[in-house]
Amino acid sequence: MHTTRQISLGLIGLGLLVSAPVSNAWAQASGGKSEQQAELDLEALRKDLASRQEARVLNALAQLKAAPAPGKELAVDVEQLLSKGTTLKITLNALRVLGSLGEQRSSKVIAPYVQHRTGSVRQTAASSLVQTGGPDAVSTLKRALRAPDAQVRNIAARGLGTLGARETLGDLFDALDHRVYAAAVSIGKLCAPSQCMKFMEGLKRLQLEVITSGTDEILFRPEGEVDEKTKLAIIESLGELRTQPATQYLIDVYKRWPQEGSKTLKTALRDTVEDNGGDVGDEQ
Repeated sequence: MHTTRQISLGLIGLGLLVSAPVSNAWAQASGGKSEQQAELDLEALRKDLASRQEARVLNALAQLKAAPAPGKELAVDVEQLLSKGTTLKITLNALRVLGSLGEQRSSKVIAPYVQHRTGSVRQTAASSLVQTGGPDAVSTLKRALRAPDAQVRNIAARGLGTLGARETLGDLFDALDHRVYAAAVSIGKLCAPSQCMKFMEGLKRLQLEVITSGTDEILFRPEGEVDEKTKLAIIESLGELRTQPATQYLIDVYKRWPQEGSKTLKTALRDTVEDNGGDVGDEQ
């Protein structure tokens, strides 16, 4: 018994000794991106980017995309890579990396690629501009609302809303008139009350899904941006359709309404639904 106890204790001790390094290694491996990112050899990556050897360049780009924070200072090197022209595979990856690095100055280098002959490059460039932002991104995406590539038009339309480019609202309304339906989301994000009501005039000519993609943005915006009176008018306009899809949408909004949100608007949603023969599913 005594011998068995000693062996057992010895095994437990050995287990602790063995498990300690494993735990430490696991902690290092899963210690979060910040620790991993700090290990980037920026000088080595800079040389790889300048090597013009596809395998080395792609490997460097992959490392930068995985660790954008410490790699930001290499944005200039990636920009130079694109400026000199390179293979399609490197071009696509370089555009994605510049998007991940998010340096505003990169927008000027990315912008011409929105008109590239290859669709995947055009679309990747447009998406990257949404991440880099700035005046060059906004002006390029504004022009892209009229691009021949439908996917580029949609990326641009959504991107302008993401960038908060209120100065492009007129262009977004024009794009919506030309069936760039993604513009509805950005109009909903950016419109002032009078413009929001102008958007609601589309109920007479646009599919409900298009309108509700915009009203979803409007109804859930802070009151400091869109007042309660405007939101009540939007709820009323949707209720006046008296269709099952419109009523179902209002039920969905009611169920998603934040607990701290306006009680007046929540009551208006419930009353409008019930007036149309719907049920919000609670006892309030």
